[in-house]
Amino acid sequence: MKKYIFTAFAALIGVFLLWSFWYEQNTLVIRRENFSVSQWSVETPPLKIAIVSDLHVGSPYWGLERQAKLVRAINAEKPDMILLLGDYLISDVKGGTYIDPIEIGPILSDFKAPQGVFAILGNHDWWEDGPGIQTAFKLAGISVLENQLTSATWAGQSLELLGVPDDSSRSPNINRILDNTPKTAGVFRITFTHDPGIYTDLNPQQRLDLMLGAHTHGGQVNWPIFGRGYVPGRAPKAWAHGWSKTKNGPLLVTSGVGTSIVPIRFRQPPEFVVLTLKPAP
Repeated sequence: MKKYIFTAFAALIGVFLLWSFWYEQNTLVIRRENFSVSQWSVETPPLKIAIVSDLHVGSPYWGLERQAKLVRAINAEKPDMILLLGDYLISDVKGGTYIDPIEIGPILSDFKAPQGVFAILGNHDWWEDGPGIQTAFKLAGISVLENQLTSATWAGQSLELLGVPDDSSRSPNINRILDNTPKTAGVFRITFTHDPGIYTDLNPQQRLDLMLGAHTHGGQVNWPIFGRGYVPGRAPKAWAHGWSKTKNGPLLVTSGVGTSIVPIRFRQPPEFVVLTLKPAP
């Protein structure tokens, strides 16, 4: 009896290792979400935004060739706009190979989005080579919003993008940033950053239309019954992935595509998000 139990346990461990260190790493999920914009007229056509984060180029299974495939997969969705939410570099991931920003930029320059490609930087970017990433992205035609606000127009409707610096490497004051960038009445604003932990610092009176974040990787491991284990950053574990209703507004967090520290993903596959903004019914 003990022999059968040991064999079954060994098989289970083998399946887990194969699934988490190989199979799931080689998948790519397209997460499709919709969001109603009350500020837009009912005649406004949908705006499709592709959101991708935590590329960690050079981490196992996510070298330059895989990044090129990711770019093609996102382009195939025909997004109107693309938002990149940080961590393009790696630091100390097991089995990874550091790739210089100058090699990453040309791959991402192939993104196609008529309304533009906008990015913020993450903690690994600043730990490794923040200025290098900024230069590479500028050459690639990608706008990096570091504590900056930019405006756009979609079918006659106004839209604002506010890029907030990373919480774990830049220590920004998000309330001061919001006070210094007052929102125009009637304009829909997307506030996006790398580590969603910064949103826990928001004053109660702050009301944000839509918040975006990344960094958590969804914990990388999402156990049945027990849920996620370690989730990096200050964000509550409930914010690790997907939609959350916060006291300051709706928050969407993506688990990204690459890995850090240990190249493992279990029940939290690589993903990018296709978020469609529509006028409220």
